[in-house]
Amino acid sequence: QNFNSFVAYKSLGLNPFSAINNSIHNILFTRKGEKIGDIEFGTNIHKMIFSPIDFITTHLLKSEIKAAIEKYEPRIILNSVNVIPNPDNNYYQISINYSLIKSPDVENRYVDILKRL
Repeated sequence: QNFNSFVAYKSLGLNPFSAINNSIHNILFTRKGEKIGDIEFGTNIHKMIFSPIDFITTHLLKSEIKAAIEKYEPRIILNSVNVIPNPDNNYYQISINYSLIKSPDVENRYVDILKRL
């Protein structure tokens, strides 16, 4: 099939990025093993909450996020994932840049992950 979800969303007057952003949020904040029927769905970023804010954790976060989105969001082309540590405020700013397949539009998705509450 050659279904173009971008055209379908636009023809219904919907914003395709809204659905994708919700999907990315669900992928990132679902713990692996939490989804019945697909124990690999999600990420293990919750395990990094009390890890040091350093190069190693930054790299692990980036790898985990990139792998999960590439595996579970087939409607997009993942252009980049940037993880910027902010040790003074105990969080990472995560920037996800993607394009919809068969669309010229590009979306930047920003997520702040608080490290210590």
